Amino acid sequence: MKGTLGYLAPKWVNSVITEKVDVYSFGVVALEMLCGRKNLDRSQLEEDMHLLSLFKRKAEEEQLMDIVDKYNDDMQIHREEVVKMMRVAMWHLQSDFSRRPSMSVVVKVLEGSVEVENNLDYNFTTPVFMFRKVFYQLVSERALNPTSINSYLSGIEALSGTNFKKWKEQIGIVLGIMDLDYALREPAPIKPNDTSSKEHMALYEKWERSNHLSLMIMKGSITAAIQGAIPVFEI
Repeated sequence: MKGTLGYLAPKWVNSVITEKVDVYSFGVVALEMLCGRKNLDRSQLEEDMHLLSLFKRKAEEEQLMDIVDKYNDDMQIHREEVVKMMRVAMWHLQSDFSRRPSMSVVVKVLEGSVEVENNLDYNFTTPVFMFRKVFYQLVSERALNPTSINSYLSGIEALSGTNFKKWKEQIGIVLGIMDLDYALREPAPIKPNDTSSKEHMALYEKWERSNHLSLMIMKGSITAAIQGAIPVFEI
């Protein structure tokens, strides 16, 4: 299986190939073209860095015209049409893959014979939200220095699809420093029962906590576009 993270459809990542395998990828690329920027742009303000998060906010504020490519004169002249295309792109990025259109339907939309589905889901989980959740949990559970925790988490470069090696190294270092890498180093212990010893129960709780917080930190350091292309895990 080959492809770029952030553009792969979730079912492709799971090795389940369907007729909609390219739909998600089309949505990401289309939105990038309409906005004239990448899905992760570190030159923007923090709240605007992740394109899908910015798109969600502007959609809720009914201000999608604000993110039309400002350097493309044709798009600026036809901003209303561009906004319609943004809704087509959003249709491809639905969290529920069954609500995404097939490419044949997209062609009909472009021809004007089919309308974009109403009640589109603009709900995205952003890395900023996930980091805050981890931050407060660590402070409350372990009485760690808030400044130190914030420094560790902010030192992780968000996974954008082209920096996996660097991201993996930074994740490993941060989890190690914060003593949260136990679940990465040790296999999951057998779930305890009524006859389990206190030592085994404590070991299981230690592994579960490490696994839980590690997943939160990892998900918090993944861009919204890539999060939409991987299976949802429970945290």
